[in-house]
Amino acid sequence: MPLNVKGYPPGLPAAIVIAAALLAGDMAVRCVSAQQPKDAAGVVTAREFRVVDKDGTVRATLGSGEDGAPSLRMLDKNGKQRARLNVTDNGNTALVLYDAGEKLHAQFLALPDGSGGISLHDKDGKARVVLNVTAAGNPNLALQDKDGQRAIKLNMLADGSALLSVGDREGKGAVGLAVLPDGKAGLTIRDAAGQTVHTAP
Repeated sequence: MPLNVKGYPPGLPAAIVIAAALLAGDMAVRCVSAQQPKDAAGVVTAREFRVVDKDGTVRATLGSGEDGAPSLRMLDKNGKQRARLNVTDNGNTALVLYDAGEKLHAQFLALPDGSGGISLHDKDGKARVVLNVTAAGNPNLALQDKDGQRAIKLNMLADGSALLSVGDREGKGAVGLAVLPDGKAGLTIRDAAGQTVHTAP
């Protein structure tokens, strides 16, 4: 067999180089695989995700704002925001629903202290029905006029008392009914000037 000047058969150095390259590549793949987290498969990390319909119109987004708070938005076919779910850095969670004109229509709120509430709004975006529960667990219901001046309110106090009032926010032209935990009840009527004109018993 002919020899080259270094004493190796022709082609042998090239074969050694190729084999060494393949071995090094295999070791590199094994090294990278060993460093890959086992739970990384199927995990996608991004600032925002968008869902589009068959026409390419964005119908939903999931992302984080400049403050890092996550938000899920859902849009109608015209690109109008119809629903939004937010979790703020201070722990508030809110689900907000909008009408076709993007005016606030309903809102659900949960606070870190355990309180929460629901508000329903008219076509102008003004709150007309408000239901909430305090951190102490006391429920309250208010039905308001379009200007928020007159309302029917029902409140439950921590001691078990129940209060029903009808009138304006300053207590003028109002009727109030209270039922105490011991079963006793009281009625108060005020005139337009806020003066008490009748009480019972």
